[in-house]
Amino acid sequence: MRRQERLFCLQWIVNSSSSGMYRVKTERLSYVNHLMDELHSCLNSIYEDMIDEDYAQLDLNLKDMINKIEEIQESFDDKL
Repeated sequence: MRRQERLFCLQWIVNSSSSGMYRVKTERLSYVNHLMDELHSCLNSIYEDMIDEDYAQLDLNLKDMINKIEEIQESFDDKL
């Protein structure tokens, strides 16, 4: 998923009413689960890079993880 799409989806989640329809909650839950899967996958890669001492790949995976977390933070900035 591209950055622009992620930001839109995250913003949509932030702006969705918690008392909305079941479909909205299901879509929100599905997207959050997808996002968490991406973060877990990224963490697993970071772990493997550290164990393998693959510092070039570690640097790339750390930057990817930081970007994903910053996207989440940006989408919730107006709620914090």
